[in-house]
Order: sequence, then structure tokens, then C-alpha cells
Amino acid sequence: MTDSNEPTNIETHDEHAQEVAHAAAQYANTAYISSRRGTLPSDQHQLVVYDNNPYEDKARRPRQLAALVEALKARGAKLAAQAHYPSGVESDEYTAALVFKPTSGEIDLDEIDDEIGDIWGEIIRADFADLDNT
Repeated sequence: MTDSNEPTNIETHDEHAQEVAHAAAQYANTAYISSRRGTLPSDQHQLVVYDNNPYEDKARRPRQLAALVEALKARGAKLAAQAHYPSGVESDEYTAALVFKPTSGEIDLDEIDDEIGDIWGEIIRADFADLDNT
């Protein structure tokens, strides 16, 4: 189940990317459960980002994921699919996985992958700073 505040772009979702997103969410939930955020290995034509950090404030993670989508869009990557795992249990949607693809052949997703920690850091600091200023 996707929160209405979660980043979505149904027109760009493709079947393969959606399968990757579902598999990545499940994998990150088991193999990387102790890691809050990161990337997963994927083929050269997509970047897979996961988030294992739901907040008590249910609006915070969707806001941060939307900011991530915008930040990567500015770097030339578009959201292709997203998924959550597990679904329908008490820890519903603990893990989010997003699959990004380049908007053109000239974008180096490996370079974006190398910057993802800094990008997440900026987003989280800004999100918490905005909260402190309200």
C-alpha cells in the first residue's frame, strides 16, 4: 500500500523495474535490516535505493523520499518504480525501495550512487531543520 504522499510516477513505471523494486525491498528488509538507507547492486541501467527507516511521524519518510526523487531528478535520474516490504503486517512497509533510471544515456548512475550518502544527508538535515523552524 502506497501512502498518498509517497513519490509516484505511474507513467514511468515498467514491469521489470517494478519487479526489481519488490525484490529489492524484500532483500533490503532482510539482508540490510541494520542499515537505515543505502543502495543495492543492480545492472548498469538503474539505481536501486532503499530506506529501512520509518518514523513515528508517518509524514516524514514520504517527505524525505519525495525530496530524494527531486534531488535525483535534478541529477538526471527518474523514478521508475517503488515498492514496500513487508505489507499487511504490524511492521507494514518498514522498507521502501525505489528504482531510478537515467533520463538520458549521458547520465552516470554510478556517479550518483557514489553521492547518495551525501544526498540523503542533505535531505535529512533539511527535513529536521524545517521541523525545528516551525
